[in-house]
Amino acid sequence: MGINTAAVYIGLALGPSIGGFLVESLGWRSVFYVNVPIGMGVIALALLKIPADAVEKRGEKLDPIDMVAWGLGLSMVLLDLTPSETHGSPFSRTLMVAGFAVLALFIFFETRVVSPLLDVKLFRNAPFAFSTLTALLNYSSVFGVSFIMSLYLQFIPGFGAEQAGFILLAQPVMMAALSPVGGWLSDRVETRIVASIGMALVSTVIYSLSRLGAASEWWEIAARLMLLGTGHAFFSSPNVNATVISVTKRQYGVAAAILSTMRFTGQAISIAIATSVLSAQLGRVVMSAHAGAQVPVEPFMKGMKIALEILCGICALGVVTSLVRGTVRNAAKVQTESLNPPS
Repeated sequence: MGINTAAVYIGLALGPSIGGFLVESLGWRSVFYVNVPIGMGVIALALLKIPADAVEKRGEKLDPIDMVAWGLGLSMVLLDLTPSETHGSPFSRTLMVAGFAVLALFIFFETRVVSPLLDVKLFRNAPFAFSTLTALLNYSSVFGVSFIMSLYLQFIPGFGAEQAGFILLAQPVMMAALSPVGGWLSDRVETRIVASIGMALVSTVIYSLSRLGAASEWWEIAARLMLLGTGHAFFSSPNVNATVISVTKRQYGVAAAILSTMRFTGQAISIAIATSVLSAQLGRVVMSAHAGAQVPVEPFMKGMKIALEILCGICALGVVTSLVRGTVRNAAKVQTESLNPPS
């Protein structure tokens, strides 16, 4: 788990620096174009190198109505969270209410079908339910920090996109380096303890970032981002570990999918909070690559402080949900023991 998580963060570490170089050298559109050859290479590797595995659930049918209902409901909610000209309007609010209504109907019918797309019964498993909820809270707090700090570095000290990208590297580099350590620890220490300590460190660092001033040095920011990456590394691997081992092998696919949904939903929530708060403080100021000198420092710093304090509060709530998940036990082992009790 730790090695897999490290691979993810190595990719994240390369993103800001390569992205900054591409933006400054070839324009912002190149950031999207570069994904075409990368995506084709990933597809080729998946087809050629990922080994086949045993199918655990034969004979179950995938209901297209389930897929449409889940995708439609979740998309409507996330669209409302996405900042736009209609954000906060009656149409936007109607969209969110309709989205939650569709999701509620989806969950209602999922409890009554033989082969559910989303096995709602999984959430009766307290360790699994609280692990996924904690993941949602973690990404709802952490993801917006990088967005806010990228704007801060470019608009306040006046760094270029490439320079800001290199400073932001401090966080994912630490995540990539220490995720295997977090995974190793979660095999030897109760996972909720390791994950909760990591989450607490993340919350503390986010609060520390909210105390930055307009004249803060770049190394102060980089040092905090390194600590943020350290905390996230000690949270992420153990939390994924806790999520997976709390379900049986037959449930791995659904569990991983739910965890991914929590991650992307949390990222959308985090960006929505950051952009909404900053927009409220900056009014009609246009945030662009050429807006540096035009961005009013005091309103931006106030918006940054409020946004980071909100994200810190969300992360602190995640510490609580991480601690109350209880002792995580290997579900497959528990199931085997129940079927084959000792004589």
